[in-house]
Amino acid sequence: MNKILPYIFFLFLTPVMYGQNYTHHVINGNIGGGLLMGHLQRINHLPKRKAFISDISYAKYSSYSPCFGIGINHINSGNKSAIGSITGLYGFTALRIRKKDSTLKFKIGFGGAYVEKIYNPNTNNKNIAISSHLNANVIFHIQKNFKFNQHALFLSGGLTHFSNGSLQAPNLGLNFLSLNLGYSIYSEKKNIATPKVNPSVSKPKWSYGIALRTGFRENFQYKYKKYAINTLNVYAILNKNKKRNYVGGIDITYNPSIQFYNSSFSAFQGGLFVGKQWVLNQLILGIDIGGYVYDEYKNDGISFQRLNISYYLSPKIKTTFLLRTHWTVAQAFQIGVAYEFKN
Repeated sequence: MNKILPYIFFLFLTPVMYGQNYTHHVINGNIGGGLLMGHLQRINHLPKRKAFISDISYAKYSSYSPCFGIGINHINSGNKSAIGSITGLYGFTALRIRKKDSTLKFKIGFGGAYVEKIYNPNTNNKNIAISSHLNANVIFHIQKNFKFNQHALFLSGGLTHFSNGSLQAPNLGLNFLSLNLGYSIYSEKKNIATPKVNPSVSKPKWSYGIALRTGFRENFQYKYKKYAINTLNVYAILNKNKKRNYVGGIDITYNPSIQFYNSSFSAFQGGLFVGKQWVLNQLILGIDIGGYVYDEYKNDGISFQRLNISYYLSPKIKTTFLLRTHWTVAQAFQIGVAYEFKN
């Protein structure tokens, strides 16, 4: 299963990227310096030297929709002996931070990456952050463009995260902060007709839904046992406008992995969550933040977070892929289906 997950994003992305009329195309390249974060005390020994990061990408732009693209990133981790280099392939979109400023954007990317050196109890027991070569590749960057004619220079900075979603332990994740300088080449713009409204994303002010998701995780023990993590969500969506939604609801998770530590603990965890969604035609990107109301385990803290990618198969049914975390530590990847009720 861990070999399939990084490609799920492209399954969602492809029909959106090729289902629109685009006004121009862009090729981007950038290089930068960064630092591997010791986000937990257990991996403070991993950061050694500054990381070197390079990236090249291709994107399509439309006057009526956000851009979509694909990219390749390569990172020299700064720790040659324990981590080595990382090479990834990802899909992305770039969203305006301010409505009236098209040069300042928030880039969100997701895909797969190959980590050269991983945890092995006999040959590489220092890299307790990553235990699988193939991992998710998650990018959050702020980018400022300085355009002239068909060219642009840009500055970008942010976080690049690598994790297998605890499909194989140990998995504390690798987080790189970086500052990059880049160059873009734009094709000449063409005029297109105003697109018709897609009925699959035309929604009333409020809608309600129920979602079922499942995934797998290992605890910290190396190649020990995989546990199924199942979640039920009941939620309401406030459809603010055609591009942004707000969501909130109830989260009930059955997580038998916590009974490994104490068999008397209940495997159920319950909480409340709120989140924001970006509507990109039938593709939805979302970030949720929640808090546990019921959790006998408690060692994961009082809050949880989710990075969601959803795709509407019909006006009422959507598929969902997400990474569920407790801040910097991944709990599980989950995939599922949701049904929504319209007013």
